[in-house]
Amino acid sequence: MPRKSTALVPQIVAGKSEKALIRVAEGLPGTIPWWLEQYFQFEVTTSQSSRKVQQRDLQLFLDYLLAEEGSDKRVRWTPRLSKSFQDYLRKEKVEGQCRWNDRTVNRVMAHLKTFAKWVHKLHPFPLGNPMEKI
Repeated sequence: MPRKSTALVPQIVAGKSEKALIRVAEGLPGTIPWWLEQYFQFEVTTSQSSRKVQQRDLQLFLDYLLAEEGSDKRVRWTPRLSKSFQDYLRKEKVEGQCRWNDRTVNRVMAHLKTFAKWVHKLHPFPLGNPMEKI
């Protein structure tokens, strides 16, 4: 796999199929949108239609993070916020009906869990993986 390297992106040393060695430079932007961009550039290998679903699901979380915390900083993503987001998805109603069914909630949470694990592996969250016990 060709090496990709700039001052602000992770350096991929080996492909996904092997044990990937990724070096994360100091001083990287600490925002979830930046990490999402890197995730889709370096890690996601699904079809374009699947990528759109993943992006939509992860954007739903990002919107929630901004609404609840007023910031998109990575350090604001805590286990408590993850649980709160899951509860929000389960309880949000539109015209008296649940906005998302259980299957959709499970899909959104699965995408979020995979993303959180990837970020935590490269640059650990201060309070641990925010999706670990979800």
